[in-house]
Amino acid sequence: MEDLEPDFPVNVLKPESNKTLGSPKTPPLDLIETGKGLKLQTATPHLVSLGSGRLSVAITLLPLKEGVTRIGRDDAPVPQDITIEGPGIEAEHCRIESRGGIITLDPCGHQCSLDGVPVTRPTQLTQ
Repeated sequence: MEDLEPDFPVNVLKPESNKTLGSPKTPPLDLIETGKGLKLQTATPHLVSLGSGRLSVAITLLPLKEGVTRIGRDDAPVPQDITIEGPGIEAEHCRIESRGGIITLDPCGHQCSLDGVPVTRPTQLTQ
């Protein structure tokens, strides 16, 4: 995943602060210091990308809009909402549908897996 810039505000909250900042158009993210790490909390579903290479230390949150999120390559005939690349990735690889808090992965006949288990048909996602 490359060139992805979040289109939502990120709020950094320290333990002594309880203010939440954000835009009325986009859901805020709360970043809370826990002493040993950071806790990120959001009210909307999202994907978490743990980087695109072995040495990558970046973590990217990709919000899932209500409706269909298309995932595939840059060269797809229909523009993709999230672009990915690599061996075995198809131009229009899969779709994730979000309807009323229910999130479904449709592999569109391509190779996808959840926690290492192949997904061959539309499958509801859980946390």
